[in-house]
Amino acid sequence: MKTFQRATGPDTGLIPQRQAGPYRALPKPEARPGHGKKGRGYRPGILAGYRALALGLLLAVAGLPSQAQQARPEGAENFPSKPIRMILPLSPGSSSEAGSRFVAERLGLALGSSVVSENRPGGATKIALQTLLSAPADGHAILMLSPTIMVVNPLTIEGWDIDVQKRVRPLVQATRTTATLVVSEESRWRTLDELLASARKNPESISVANYSGTYLLGLNRLAGAADVQFNTVSYKGASQALTDVIGGSVDAAFLDIAAALPLVESGKLRALAVTSPSRSALLPEVRTVREAMPALHDFDFGVWIGYGVRAETPEPVVKLLESALLAILRSPEYQAFNRTNGNPELIAGDSASLSRQIEVETEQLKSTLAARR
Repeated sequence: MKTFQRATGPDTGLIPQRQAGPYRALPKPEARPGHGKKGRGYRPGILAGYRALALGLLLAVAGLPSQAQQARPEGAENFPSKPIRMILPLSPGSSSEAGSRFVAERLGLALGSSVVSENRPGGATKIALQTLLSAPADGHAILMLSPTIMVVNPLTIEGWDIDVQKRVRPLVQATRTTATLVVSEESRWRTLDELLASARKNPESISVANYSGTYLLGLNRLAGAADVQFNTVSYKGASQALTDVIGGSVDAAFLDIAAALPLVESGKLRALAVTSPSRSALLPEVRTVREAMPALHDFDFGVWIGYGVRAETPEPVVKLLESALLAILRSPEYQAFNRTNGNPELIAGDSASLSRQIEVETEQLKSTLAARR
């Protein structure tokens, strides 16, 4: 008959209690090949092999390539040889930042190495850019790219002294994000028309927060098309900008839709318009700028996100990173995450397509600036 005693500790349960009996030594098992340090067929790396197999199975379920599955170009067989840094030129709180952290985590799984996300906001993206350029050109430092860092700041900031397009090599283009103009729920403006009417009546009386040169460019496009002038206030990230809108320190904010969405849904912010050609599935009741202002029937503004490395990075490493990142962006897992992270348009473009996009936007901005002179 078995009796039971209640075990103590975190795994409390019932365990059988056997009667004590005379001790009897068990015979030693004979050595078998592959067992024990001196057994015939012993392989020191067998445990690592099991771990690699387990990782491969995990990634296969997630729809991502494992390190073994990832094709290794000649010259990149030993990459990565240390942790990879994902440098983010903004503070936590935006969909772009959250999406980049997701990509960094999956890249680490795909390459069998840790990828550490580092927020480096401030200095009009120069702090993040200099962090990349001060790191070795070996692919172990990746920078989150956007029109702000690749196009807008170099052309619009007086005294900018870094030729970004020569010193940074694009890897992939990930997504394109829609912007929105939001005010506090306590604001007297309930529509975009009302806010613009106030801005026309009292130029520069309405303060609008933004945290990116690209969003500032989009806000200026909107202001120019509506023939109004805003008083713009720059922030390092979305979180503080939105906090100040809610608190009344600034009147409005122009930023990515995902950063504002939770506060709009909770009733703390009111979205006046979105900048995409059609309404956003996340805020279907909010009109587009085109709807709110029929004169702007072709208004369309969005911000793409991509990734890059130092231009001197060896080509085999560039190709490996490009391939791994594209596999992540095209995976069902990332697409599912993307739908919950503001649902930006998924691009998943390669290095060549992102380079062309940067060239096109550079020429467009140069033309815009020349027309203003």
